[in-house]
Amino acid sequence: MKRTSVFVGLFGLFFIALFSYTSAEAASLPDLVIQSVVFDAVTKVPTVIVKNQGNASALFASGDSTQVPHLSIAYLDSNKNIIITSYVTSMKIIAGAEFGPGKTASYIVSTPIPSNAEYFKTKADYTDKLIESDETNNEMTEPMPKPDLIIDSITFNPAKVPTVIIKNQGNASALFASGDSTQV
Repeated sequence: MKRTSVFVGLFGLFFIALFSYTSAEAASLPDLVIQSVVFDAVTKVPTVIVKNQGNASALFASGDSTQVPHLSIAYLDSNKNIIITSYVTSMKIIAGAEFGPGKTASYIVSTPIPSNAEYFKTKADYTDKLIESDETNNEMTEPMPKPDLIIDSITFNPAKVPTVIIKNQGNASALFASGDSTQV
């Protein structure tokens, strides 16, 4: 009976010591998150902003802390199936600066936007080469911006000629195939 109690007591102390070490170690690691995805209102081209919200610099194995670790980008269809994927191996931040705690870096996506893209998905450190305090918060999926045209009002002048006011209540410009947004 005494041996069982001693064993359980030692196991409990070992578990507490292990948990405390893991928590302390995690507190001194970087933590990359996708802070935001901002879409250009006209072109819909996304800009990805990555932030290091951890307590240490995000260093590559080479020790280079002036580059943000790998970023994946993908355009998804309405069922969230991948249409096209692209990978960015690094994003430079301000020359000579390091990607330390609280720093952000941005990347303007150059991958062409498929016409059937409904969502945009991105993930920082997609290769998982950077040890972080939280490995579960590295990605974001956002709906693609779209125009949403409605008829705001219809009025008639004395000659009974209608004037139709069309309003775009969406979050993107209503461009036609010609690229002209001044005609409906």
